[in-house]
Amino acid sequence: RKLSFLPACDDMQSVIDALEQYDKQCQSRMANMPCSYSVLVSLQKSKSPYLLDCIPEILQFWKAPPRSDFGTLEPVLQLLLVKLLYVTMPALAAEAVLHLQFESTLAQDYKSHWAYYVMIRALVLGERIKPHRRVKMSNQYHVPVWDLVWDTDRRLDRTVDPVFPKVSAHQIQWGKALNLDMERDSFPPTQWSLPSRSQYKPLFVVGDSHVLSISWTIVFLSNGEPRQVIPLVVTGLKAWHTRKETCFFTHSLLHSYLSRLRQTTTTILLSAGEIDCREGIGGPLLEGYNNVDYQEHVYRTVQEYKKAVSALATQYSLQILVLPVAPHAHRSDRNGKATGRAFRRRVMQAWNEELRKVLPLDKNGVFLLDYEKRLRHEERTSSVGYVLNPLYNLDGTHTNSAILPHLETAIEQCGCILSLL
Repeated sequence: RKLSFLPACDDMQSVIDALEQYDKQCQSRMANMPCSYSVLVSLQKSKSPYLLDCIPEILQFWKAPPRSDFGTLEPVLQLLLVKLLYVTMPALAAEAVLHLQFESTLAQDYKSHWAYYVMIRALVLGERIKPHRRVKMSNQYHVPVWDLVWDTDRRLDRTVDPVFPKVSAHQIQWGKALNLDMERDSFPPTQWSLPSRSQYKPLFVVGDSHVLSISWTIVFLSNGEPRQVIPLVVTGLKAWHTRKETCFFTHSLLHSYLSRLRQTTTTILLSAGEIDCREGIGGPLLEGYNNVDYQEHVYRTVQEYKKAVSALATQYSLQILVLPVAPHAHRSDRNGKATGRAFRRRVMQAWNEELRKVLPLDKNGVFLLDYEKRLRHEERTSSVGYVLNPLYNLDGTHTNSAILPHLETAIEQCGCILSLL
Protein backbone atom coordinates (compact mmCIF):
# COMPACT_ATOMS: atom_id res chain seq x y z
CA ARG A 1 0.00 0.00 0.00
CA LYS A 2 1.30 3.44 -0.89
CA LEU A 3 2.23 5.48 2.17
CA SER A 4 0.50 8.63 0.96
CA PHE A 5 0.32 10.13 4.44
CA LEU A 6 4.11 10.38 4.66
CA PRO A 7 6.60 12.61 2.85
CA ALA A 8 8.60 11.03 0.04
CA CYS A 9 6.16 8.12 -0.06
CA ASP A 10 7.63 6.77 -3.30
CA ASP A 11 11.04 6.44 -1.63
CA MET A 12 9.53 4.64 1.33
CA GLN A 13 7.56 2.36 -0.92
CA SER A 14 10.75 1.37 -2.68
CA VAL A 15 12.24 0.40 0.68
CA ILE A 16 9.20 -1.71 1.53
CA ASP A 17 9.40 -3.37 -1.86
CA ALA A 18 13.08 -4.13 -1.22
CA LEU A 19 12.23 -5.64 2.18
CA GLU A 20 9.56 -7.85 0.64
CA GLN A 21 11.97 -9.02 -2.03
CA TYR A 22 14.61 -9.72 0.60
CA ASP A 23 12.11 -11.77 2.58
CA LYS A 24 11.17 -13.83 -0.47
CA GLN A 25 14.81 -14.58 -1.27
CA CYS A 26 15.45 -15.63 2.32
CA GLN A 27 12.43 -17.93 2.24
CA SER A 28 13.77 -19.67 -0.86
CA ARG A 29 17.16 -20.18 0.81
CA MET A 30 15.88 -21.21 4.21
CA ALA A 31 16.20 -24.94 3.63
CA ASN A 32 19.83 -24.62 2.50
CA MET A 33 21.04 -22.43 5.35
CA PRO A 34 23.23 -24.56 7.61
CA CYS A 35 23.38 -22.26 10.63
CA SER A 36 24.31 -18.81 11.86
CA TYR A 37 27.91 -19.51 10.94
CA SER A 38 27.17 -18.80 7.28
CA VAL A 39 25.81 -15.38 8.21
CA LEU A 40 29.05 -14.51 9.97
CA VAL A 41 31.11 -15.78 7.05
CA SER A 42 29.16 -13.81 4.49
CA LEU A 43 29.35 -10.63 6.51
CA GLN A 44 33.10 -10.97 6.89
CA LYS A 45 33.33 -10.16 3.18
CA SER A 46 33.93 -13.70 2.07
CA LYS A 47 32.58 -15.10 -1.17
CA SER A 48 29.70 -16.83 0.58
CA PRO A 49 26.49 -16.35 -1.44
CA TYR A 50 24.10 -16.73 1.47
CA LEU A 51 23.31 -13.23 2.66
CA LEU A 52 25.15 -10.21 1.30
CA ASP A 53 23.92 -10.62 -2.24
CA CYS A 54 20.28 -10.38 -1.18
CA ILE A 55 20.36 -7.65 1.46
CA PRO A 56 18.93 -4.55 -0.25
CA GLU A 57 21.61 -1.97 -0.94
CA ILE A 58 19.63 0.66 0.91
CA LEU A 59 19.84 -1.43 4.11
CA GLN A 60 23.59 -2.00 4.04
CA PHE A 61 24.18 0.69 6.65
CA TRP A 62 27.79 -0.28 7.25
CA LYS A 63 28.72 1.02 3.81
CA ALA A 64 29.74 4.63 3.67
CA PRO A 65 27.68 6.93 1.43
CA PRO A 66 27.10 7.01 -1.45
CA ARG A 67 27.32 3.19 -1.51
CA SER A 68 24.19 3.04 0.63
CA ASP A 69 21.12 4.97 -0.50
CA PHE A 70 19.52 5.08 2.95
CA GLY A 71 20.49 8.70 3.45
CA THR A 72 18.30 9.73 0.53
CA LEU A 73 15.19 9.09 2.62
CA GLU A 74 13.55 11.83 4.62
CA PRO A 75 14.88 11.75 8.23
CA VAL A 76 11.47 10.90 9.65
CA LEU A 77 11.24 7.96 7.25
CA GLN A 78 14.63 6.79 8.46
CA LEU A 79 13.27 6.85 12.02
CA LEU A 80 10.20 4.89 10.99
CA LEU A 81 12.29 2.35 9.13
CA VAL A 82 14.50 1.76 12.16
CA LYS A 83 11.34 1.07 14.20
CA LEU A 84 10.16 -1.39 11.56
CA LEU A 85 13.51 -3.15 11.34
CA TYR A 86 13.81 -3.56 15.10
CA VAL A 87 10.69 -5.70 15.33
CA THR A 88 11.38 -7.67 12.16
CA MET A 89 15.11 -7.76 11.36
CA PRO A 90 16.94 -6.85 14.58
CA ALA A 91 20.42 -7.50 13.18
CA LEU A 92 19.91 -4.86 10.50
CA ALA A 93 18.30 -2.54 13.06
CA ALA A 94 21.40 -2.86 15.23
CA GLU A 95 23.57 -1.80 12.31
CA ALA A 96 21.22 1.10 11.57
CA VAL A 97 21.42 2.35 15.16
CA LEU A 98 25.20 2.12 15.11
CA HIS A 99 25.72 4.01 11.86
CA LEU A 100 22.84 6.46 11.45
CA GLN A 101 23.16 10.07 12.54
CA PHE A 102 20.17 12.36 13.01
CA GLU A 103 19.87 16.10 13.48
CA SER A 104 18.73 17.27 16.90
CA THR A 105 15.77 19.08 15.33
CA LEU A 106 14.05 15.72 14.83
CA ALA A 107 13.52 15.53 18.58
CA GLN A 108 11.40 18.69 18.35
CA ASP A 109 9.61 17.99 15.08
CA TYR A 110 8.75 14.34 15.70
CA LYS A 111 8.75 13.94 19.46
CA SER A 112 7.05 10.54 19.71
CA HIS A 113 9.07 8.95 16.90
CA TRP A 114 12.27 10.35 18.38
CA ALA A 115 11.44 8.98 21.83
CA TYR A 116 10.85 5.57 20.26
CA TYR A 117 14.19 5.75 18.48
CA VAL A 118 15.97 6.74 21.70
CA MET A 119 14.42 3.71 23.39
CA ILE A 120 15.55 1.38 20.58
CA ARG A 121 19.04 2.87 20.67
CA ALA A 122 19.22 2.25 24.42
CA LEU A 123 18.04 -1.34 23.91
CA VAL A 124 20.56 -1.99 21.14
CA LEU A 125 23.64 -0.34 22.64
CA GLY A 126 22.74 -0.23 26.32
CA GLU A 127 25.23 0.19 29.13
CA ARG A 128 28.06 -2.28 28.93
CA ILE A 129 28.73 -4.22 32.14
CA LYS A 130 32.24 -5.57 32.46
CA PRO A 131 32.44 -9.37 32.80
CA HIS A 132 34.07 -9.32 36.24
CA ARG A 133 31.12 -7.28 37.59
CA ARG A 134 28.46 -9.58 36.16
CA VAL A 135 29.09 -12.35 38.68
CA LYS A 136 28.50 -9.94 41.54
CA MET A 137 25.25 -8.78 39.93
CA SER A 138 23.80 -12.32 39.75
CA ASN A 139 23.16 -11.86 36.03
CA GLN A 140 20.75 -8.99 36.64
CA TYR A 141 22.14 -6.59 34.10
CA HIS A 142 20.85 -5.30 30.79
CA VAL A 143 22.19 -7.27 27.85
CA PRO A 144 22.32 -4.95 24.83
CA VAL A 145 20.55 -6.36 21.80
CA TRP A 146 23.78 -5.80 19.88
CA ASP A 147 25.44 -8.37 22.14
CA LEU A 148 22.56 -10.80 21.69
CA VAL A 149 22.60 -10.45 17.92
CA TRP A 150 26.36 -10.70 17.54
CA ASP A 151 26.79 -13.34 20.24
CA THR A 152 29.20 -11.33 22.40
CA ASP A 153 27.26 -11.98 25.61
CA ARG A 154 25.94 -15.31 26.85
CA ARG A 155 23.95 -15.14 30.08
CA LEU A 156 25.12 -18.05 32.23
CA ASP A 157 26.76 -19.47 29.09
CA ARG A 158 23.52 -21.29 28.32
CA THR A 159 23.14 -20.03 24.78
CA VAL A 160 26.32 -21.54 23.36
CA ASP A 161 26.01 -22.49 19.72
CA PRO A 162 28.37 -25.44 19.19
CA VAL A 163 28.53 -24.70 15.46
CA PHE A 164 29.44 -21.05 15.88
CA PRO A 165 33.21 -20.54 15.86
CA LYS A 166 35.02 -19.08 18.84
CA VAL A 167 35.97 -15.59 17.71
CA SER A 168 36.76 -12.69 19.98
CA ALA A 169 34.44 -9.69 20.03
CA HIS A 170 37.29 -7.53 18.74
CA GLN A 171 37.58 -9.70 15.64
CA ILE A 172 33.89 -9.69 14.86
CA GLN A 173 32.66 -6.75 12.86
CA TRP A 174 29.52 -8.62 12.12
CA GLY A 175 28.28 -11.58 14.12
CA LYS A 176 25.65 -14.17 14.43
CA ALA A 177 22.13 -13.27 13.34
CA LEU A 178 19.31 -13.82 15.77
CA ASN A 179 18.06 -17.39 15.84
CA LEU A 180 14.40 -17.55 14.79
CA ASP A 181 12.73 -20.86 14.11
CA MET A 182 9.54 -19.72 12.39
CA GLU A 183 7.22 -21.71 10.17
CA ARG A 184 6.98 -20.26 6.70
CA ASP A 185 3.21 -19.81 6.82
CA SER A 186 3.14 -18.32 10.31
CA PHE A 187 3.15 -14.72 11.43
CA PRO A 188 5.15 -12.64 10.85
CA PRO A 189 7.17 -13.66 7.80
CA THR A 190 9.98 -11.13 8.10
CA GLN A 191 10.90 -12.06 11.67
CA TRP A 192 12.86 -15.10 10.54
CA SER A 193 14.14 -13.54 7.36
CA LEU A 194 17.67 -13.30 8.69
CA PRO A 195 18.41 -16.83 7.57
CA SER A 196 19.49 -18.98 10.49
CA ARG A 197 18.21 -21.93 12.42
CA SER A 198 17.15 -21.75 16.00
CA GLN A 199 17.64 -24.13 18.86
CA TYR A 200 14.85 -22.33 20.73
CA LYS A 201 11.13 -22.08 20.20
CA PRO A 202 9.56 -18.59 20.19
CA LEU A 203 7.68 -17.05 23.10
CA PHE A 204 5.55 -14.23 21.72
CA VAL A 205 5.04 -11.11 23.80
CA VAL A 206 2.19 -8.97 22.47
CA GLY A 207 1.28 -5.45 23.47
CA ASP A 208 2.44 -1.88 23.91
CA SER A 209 5.99 -0.59 23.54
CA HIS A 210 6.99 -2.21 26.84
CA VAL A 211 7.26 -5.56 25.04
CA LEU A 212 10.47 -4.23 23.51
CA SER A 213 12.16 -4.29 26.93
CA ILE A 214 12.57 -8.07 26.70
CA SER A 215 12.51 -8.47 22.93
CA TRP A 216 14.91 -10.97 21.34
CA THR A 217 16.13 -12.19 24.75
CA ILE A 218 16.25 -15.81 25.88
CA VAL A 219 13.97 -16.91 28.73
CA PHE A 220 15.21 -19.86 30.77
CA LEU A 221 12.74 -22.02 32.70
CA SER A 222 13.64 -24.87 35.00
CA ASN A 223 11.30 -27.46 33.51
CA GLY A 224 11.92 -27.11 29.80
CA GLU A 225 13.96 -25.75 26.95
CA PRO A 226 14.69 -22.02 26.66
CA ARG A 227 12.41 -19.72 24.72
CA GLN A 228 13.32 -16.76 22.55
CA VAL A 229 11.11 -13.72 23.13
CA ILE A 230 9.59 -12.42 19.89
CA PRO A 231 7.91 -8.99 20.09
CA LEU A 232 4.58 -8.28 18.42
CA VAL A 233 4.21 -4.56 19.05
CA VAL A 234 0.82 -2.86 19.15
CA THR A 235 2.01 0.72 19.55
CA GLY A 236 -0.35 2.73 21.74
CA LEU A 237 -2.30 -0.26 23.04
CA LYS A 238 -4.29 0.46 26.19
CA ALA A 239 -5.94 -2.13 28.39
CA TRP A 240 -9.18 -0.30 27.59
CA HIS A 241 -8.64 -1.09 23.90
CA THR A 242 -8.83 -4.85 24.46
CA ARG A 243 -12.61 -4.65 24.99
CA LYS A 244 -14.80 -6.16 22.32
CA GLU A 245 -16.66 -2.85 21.88
CA THR A 246 -13.49 -0.94 20.98
CA CYS A 247 -13.31 0.58 17.52
CA PHE A 248 -9.68 1.62 17.20
CA PHE A 249 -6.66 0.53 15.18
CA THR A 250 -4.90 -0.94 18.24
CA HIS A 251 -7.81 -3.31 18.83
CA SER A 252 -7.80 -4.42 15.20
CA LEU A 253 -4.03 -4.91 15.15
CA LEU A 254 -4.11 -6.94 18.36
CA HIS A 255 -6.63 -9.35 16.86
CA SER A 256 -4.68 -9.45 13.60
CA TYR A 257 -1.58 -10.58 15.48
CA LEU A 258 -3.40 -13.21 17.52
CA SER A 259 -5.22 -14.64 14.51
CA ARG A 260 -1.95 -15.05 12.62
CA LEU A 261 0.07 -16.81 15.31
CA ARG A 262 1.42 -20.21 14.40
CA GLN A 263 -0.96 -23.03 15.32
CA THR A 264 1.54 -24.51 17.76
CA THR A 265 1.50 -21.34 19.88
CA THR A 266 -0.28 -22.09 23.15
CA THR A 267 1.00 -19.31 25.43
CA ILE A 268 1.67 -15.61 25.00
CA LEU A 269 2.72 -12.73 27.22
CA LEU A 270 0.49 -9.64 27.11
CA SER A 271 1.49 -6.08 28.00
CA ALA A 272 -1.02 -3.24 28.42
CA GLY A 273 -2.07 -0.74 31.06
CA GLU A 274 0.86 1.65 31.33
CA ILE A 275 -0.65 4.07 28.83
CA ASP A 276 -4.00 3.87 30.63
CA CYS A 277 -2.24 4.90 33.83
CA ARG A 278 -0.13 7.56 32.15
CA GLU A 279 -2.72 9.35 30.06
CA GLY A 280 -6.06 7.52 30.13
CA ILE A 281 -7.23 7.35 33.72
CA GLY A 282 -7.88 10.87 34.91
CA GLY A 283 -8.28 12.40 31.45
CA PRO A 284 -11.75 14.02 31.40
CA LEU A 285 -11.97 13.96 27.59
CA LEU A 286 -10.96 10.33 27.18
CA GLU A 287 -13.46 7.52 26.93
CA GLY A 288 -14.24 5.82 30.21
CA TYR A 289 -12.51 8.21 32.57
CA ASN A 290 -12.94 11.39 34.56
CA ASN A 291 -11.12 13.30 37.28
CA VAL A 292 -13.45 12.45 40.16
CA ASP A 293 -12.08 9.23 41.63
CA TYR A 294 -9.22 7.44 39.93
CA GLN A 295 -9.58 4.43 42.25
CA GLU A 296 -13.07 3.81 40.91
CA HIS A 297 -11.91 4.06 37.32
CA VAL A 298 -8.88 1.87 37.90
CA TYR A 299 -11.23 -0.75 39.32
CA ARG A 300 -13.63 -0.49 36.39
CA THR A 301 -10.86 -0.55 33.76
CA VAL A 302 -9.14 -3.58 35.31
CA GLN A 303 -12.48 -5.38 35.46
CA GLU A 304 -13.02 -4.70 31.76
CA TYR A 305 -9.44 -5.74 31.02
CA LYS A 306 -9.91 -9.00 32.91
CA LYS A 307 -13.04 -9.86 30.95
CA ALA A 308 -11.45 -8.89 27.63
CA VAL A 309 -8.28 -10.93 28.19
CA SER A 310 -10.35 -13.90 29.31
CA ALA A 311 -12.32 -13.64 26.08
CA LEU A 312 -9.10 -13.47 24.05
CA ALA A 313 -7.79 -16.60 25.77
CA THR A 314 -10.97 -18.46 24.88
CA GLN A 315 -11.26 -17.13 21.33
CA TYR A 316 -7.68 -17.99 20.36
CA SER A 317 -7.18 -21.04 22.63
CA LEU A 318 -4.29 -19.39 24.44
CA GLN A 319 -2.81 -19.30 27.89
CA ILE A 320 -2.17 -15.60 28.52
CA LEU A 321 0.40 -14.34 31.01
CA VAL A 322 -0.31 -10.69 31.88
CA LEU A 323 2.58 -8.32 32.55
CA PRO A 324 2.20 -5.75 35.35
CA VAL A 325 2.82 -2.03 34.92
CA ALA A 326 6.38 -1.28 36.01
CA PRO A 327 6.96 1.83 38.13
CA HIS A 328 8.48 4.84 36.45
CA ALA A 329 12.04 5.85 37.23
CA HIS A 330 13.06 8.84 39.33
CA ARG A 331 12.57 12.15 37.57
CA SER A 332 13.57 15.63 38.67
CA ASP A 333 10.81 17.90 39.98
CA ARG A 334 12.42 21.00 38.52
CA ASN A 335 10.61 20.92 35.17
CA GLY A 336 7.16 21.60 36.63
CA LYS A 337 5.67 18.15 36.06
CA ALA A 338 5.91 16.86 39.63
CA THR A 339 2.16 16.92 40.29
CA GLY A 340 1.31 14.86 37.23
CA ARG A 341 4.05 12.33 37.93
CA ALA A 342 2.95 11.92 41.54
CA PHE A 343 -0.60 11.22 40.35
CA ARG A 344 0.56 8.67 37.77
CA ARG A 345 2.60 6.80 40.37
CA ARG A 346 -0.49 6.46 42.57
CA VAL A 347 -2.55 5.26 39.62
CA MET A 348 0.08 2.66 38.68
CA GLN A 349 0.19 1.39 42.23
CA ALA A 350 -3.61 1.08 42.31
CA TRP A 351 -3.54 -0.66 38.92
CA ASN A 352 -1.13 -3.39 40.00
CA GLU A 353 -2.97 -3.89 43.29
CA GLU A 354 -6.23 -4.38 41.40
CA LEU A 355 -4.59 -6.85 39.00
CA ARG A 356 -3.46 -8.91 41.98
CA LYS A 357 -7.05 -9.06 43.21
CA VAL A 358 -8.62 -10.30 39.95
CA LEU A 359 -5.90 -12.62 38.63
CA PRO A 360 -5.26 -15.47 38.12
CA LEU A 361 -8.26 -16.87 36.27
CA ASP A 362 -7.18 -20.49 36.32
CA LYS A 363 -10.18 -21.85 34.43
CA ASN A 364 -9.73 -19.28 31.67
CA GLY A 365 -5.95 -19.62 31.43
CA VAL A 366 -5.12 -16.03 32.41
CA PHE A 367 -2.32 -15.43 34.92
CA LEU A 368 -0.49 -12.44 36.36
CA LEU A 369 3.30 -12.23 36.20
CA ASP A 370 3.60 -10.54 39.58
CA TYR A 371 7.17 -9.24 39.64
CA GLU A 372 6.43 -5.51 39.92
CA LYS A 373 7.35 -5.26 43.62
CA ARG A 374 10.80 -6.63 42.86
CA LEU A 375 11.48 -3.67 40.58
CA ARG A 376 10.94 -1.07 43.29
CA HIS A 377 13.56 1.18 44.81
CA GLU A 378 12.70 3.05 47.98
CA GLU A 379 12.46 6.82 47.60
CA ARG A 380 10.77 8.92 50.29
CA THR A 381 10.04 11.85 47.99
CA SER A 382 7.92 9.64 45.71
CA SER A 383 4.16 9.85 46.15
CA VAL A 384 4.06 6.08 46.68
CA GLY A 385 7.38 5.73 48.51
CA TYR A 386 9.28 4.09 45.67
CA VAL A 387 10.46 4.46 42.07
CA LEU A 388 11.90 2.08 39.52
CA ASN A 389 15.20 0.63 40.64
CA PRO A 390 17.94 2.29 38.54
CA LEU A 391 19.26 -1.19 37.73
CA TYR A 392 16.17 -1.80 35.60
CA ASN A 393 15.80 1.66 34.07
CA LEU A 394 16.06 2.01 30.30
CA ASP A 395 14.74 5.48 29.49
CA GLY A 396 12.68 6.62 32.48
CA THR A 397 9.48 4.95 31.29
CA HIS A 398 10.54 1.50 30.06
CA THR A 399 12.52 -1.19 31.82
CA ASN A 400 15.53 -2.91 30.35
CA SER A 401 16.28 -6.61 30.00
CA ALA A 402 17.78 -6.82 33.50
CA ILE A 403 14.26 -7.73 34.65
CA LEU A 404 14.58 -11.15 32.97
CA PRO A 405 15.40 -13.14 36.14
CA HIS A 406 12.30 -11.67 37.81
CA LEU A 407 10.21 -12.46 34.74
CA GLU A 408 11.43 -16.05 34.70
CA THR A 409 10.65 -16.49 38.39
CA ALA A 410 7.21 -14.96 37.94
CA ILE A 411 6.40 -17.34 35.07
CA GLU A 412 7.29 -20.32 37.22
CA GLN A 413 5.33 -19.05 40.22
CA CYS A 414 2.20 -17.64 38.55
CA GLY A 415 0.34 -20.96 38.48
CA CYS A 416 0.26 -21.35 34.71
CA ILE A 417 0.72 -24.68 32.97
CA LEU A 418 4.42 -24.58 32.18
CA SER A 419 4.18 -27.44 29.73
CA LEU A 420 2.13 -25.14 27.47
CA LEU A 421 5.09 -22.82 27.06
